[in-house]
Amino acid sequence: MTPDELLRRYPRETLRWLRGRLSVSQPGLATRVGVTPQTVAVWEARRKALAPHNRARLAALLAPHLATPEGEAFAGSLGRGEASEA
Repeated sequence: MTPDELLRRYPRETLRWLRGRLSVSQPGLATRVGVTPQTVAVWEARRKALAPHNRARLAALLAPHLATPEGEAFAGSLGRGEASEA
């Protein structure tokens, strides 16, 4: 999956994983993306979808981390079991 797809389909999991990789809190990620900490909290709670321009900024931060073995394992772990739940 591409960074954009991960952020669209699994925003909570992807943002939390990215924050862990960057060693930042919600306010720290908010600063890097140019939004308020409350906005990051809303995204992680899935109360509002990421706007395309914010998703693009996050995807740019996310891409290098997904290119690591840990990133590949993370991406591969998402969506398991979805077919059986459908």
